[in-house]
Amino acid sequence: MTVLPPSPLDLSDRPNLSQTFGPTSPSSSSPEVEKADFVVTTIGNAVADEVRSMRSLTRASKRRSALIFNNAPLELVDSWSEQDLRTKLKDALEALKDKERDLTLAAEIGQQLVAANNSLMTEYQELVNRTKSLQQLNVQAPQYGSRASLRGGSLRSLARRRSKASLSIDLVAASEPSLSSDSPTSTTAPSLSRRRSIGTLEYVNSLERANTDLRAQLDVLEANLRDAERIHRQTVSNLRRNNASLQDQLRATLQDLRDAEAGHARVVSNFERDLDQLRNELQATAQAAAELEVDRRRLLREHAEVRRDTKELEQTDQEIIQDLGRRVKDLETENAKLLVAKKESDRRCAMQRIELEELSVHAKELEAKVAETEGLKDEYARQSRVVDELREQLEDIRASDMEHFEEEMAFGGVTGIDEGDEDEPYQGATVRGVDSGQLTPRKQDWEWTKWIERTRTRCWELDMAGLRDEIADLRAHREEAYSRLRSTLESCTRQVVDHTPRPITSLASMASSVIGTVFGTRKGRN
Repeated sequence: MTVLPPSPLDLSDRPNLSQTFGPTSPSSSSPEVEKADFVVTTIGNAVADEVRSMRSLTRASKRRSALIFNNAPLELVDSWSEQDLRTKLKDALEALKDKERDLTLAAEIGQQLVAANNSLMTEYQELVNRTKSLQQLNVQAPQYGSRASLRGGSLRSLARRRSKASLSIDLVAASEPSLSSDSPTSTTAPSLSRRRSIGTLEYVNSLERANTDLRAQLDVLEANLRDAERIHRQTVSNLRRNNASLQDQLRATLQDLRDAEAGHARVVSNFERDLDQLRNELQATAQAAAELEVDRRRLLREHAEVRRDTKELEQTDQEIIQDLGRRVKDLETENAKLLVAKKESDRRCAMQRIELEELSVHAKELEAKVAETEGLKDEYARQSRVVDELREQLEDIRASDMEHFEEEMAFGGVTGIDEGDEDEPYQGATVRGVDSGQLTPRKQDWEWTKWIERTRTRCWELDMAGLRDEIADLRAHREEAYSRLRSTLESCTRQVVDHTPRPITSLASMASSVIGTVFGTRKGRN
């Protein structure tokens, strides 16, 4: 899943906040600012909650992905079949789908936050327009103040003229008291003038009060205008800060989403690679086990055949020895019988004595050959035991390596191991344990004794790669080993036949032909 980046801000698609909060006016700027602050605070809290929820979901998904195989014991993981592993992988994929669904919801929430941000920008544009209208009012207010001041000045000059006129009237009235007492008509003129002056003063006073009220209203309007400008500047700065913080939070949220998606993709790829590696190792192990089982059965059959052949050779040697003993007894009997005719048979008796001595020497040599054959039999049994021990050690080492590898996989120590680095420890052991002179050259003659020494050395050093090489070498030189053993037995048989008396030469030849037939049949099987 990919999250699209937020599109550039478009003022034409943003909702109008005046439809939500009603029409705005310069006198209602403070409630609107409070509403805008409340909206910004609410959106900031919502963004913070969504960020925390997405991070918690990311951590929970990582824990679920990591604990799909880690919660199970190692023995249980070893006993899982391929179907169980597929089921676990399907569960992991379902969990990843749930996580993608959560990330989709988070992306939708981010888009809603972008829409809310657009609405805030619309409100900001409206506040800018309102500020422009207030500035126009500020431009008109000085003109009205100048007119009011001119009018107030004219009213004050008129009041001063009225006061001077009333003062002159009072002085005239005071300077002519006698006229008022002499003439009867003088009493009405001052009263009329006083009435006129009193009306003029009242009119001036009313004009001054009106001027004062107008100035008070103008001061109130100027104070309201300054408060509105100050609140407008604060609102704009708050909206800018909130907008920047919301954009930062949105970018951080989108980055967290991208990181979470990349992390989940890496986890899935690691799971798939580990499953493929385990499947390949399982197939290789099963194939190697089958091959080793076939080799074991073949070696057991060969061992049984060699033992049977050895028993037959022993029986043949015993018969030969018994025949030789009977022959000696017969010769002694004949010698005793021929003592009567000693003069006639001195030469024949001497020859028979010489022949008897030769037969005794040959019998000793045959006994030595029999002892050597027994030694070869013991050596073969010992080598068979060594091969069995090597096979058991190989199985134990492979099982321990699999357990160590699975433990490292269970505790997250190998998320970065490649398939090519699997045999590095064994290669290091091979380099440390076996010198370059001990390695078997491919072009030189193959020797059974050196192969046994190298195999024993590699077993003591736990060199699995070297043991594999030695087993492959033994398989490659299997014909040479069989031919070497066959030549040894044939040479022993020829020596026995050469040192066998003439009466039992045919029996020894038959035994040698039987041995040759057995080895030829075995070679044909191989």
